[in-house]
Amino acid sequence: MKTILLAFTWTFVTCLFPIGTLKILNDSLFILILAQRFIFLLLLCIMFEQKDLITDHLKGLNSLATAMNPYSLKIFTITLFVIWAVLNFAYPSVGLSIGYAWSRELLVMVVFIVYIISNHLKQNWFYYFVVDGMMILSAFLCILTTD
Repeated sequence: MKTILLAFTWTFVTCLFPIGTLKILNDSLFILILAQRFIFLLLLCIMFEQKDLITDHLKGLNSLATAMNPYSLKIFTITLFVIWAVLNFAYPSVGLSIGYAWSRELLVMVVFIVYIISNHLKQNWFYYFVVDGMMILSAFLCILTTD
């Protein structure tokens, strides 16, 4: 499915490959960061796919947005947000600060607000600057709160 492949590819390029080659993290932290990054990127992909739903359907592209009915996709998306938010509190148990965990919670909240807005706003500028901008916000919060 296009959505999962795209999210996995971005996770691999932005997380798995760089962190995996360093070999400085413990396994629990590595898996936690990987899981959270995948959920984050999957949520961004879902927002883009909801915008492109009609085009993807006409082109016959198989994505979560074309494969699921809108209600099921909304429930799935909200479930991902909840899982992501809960996982944040595991960071202190694997060696990162509570400040880092809270910065990730802030990111969840901001992305959730962007998700709500994306359900009503379909202009390209919003997706190119705001939705994609979540990647920059994620990096900024990470730099700000990493010891």
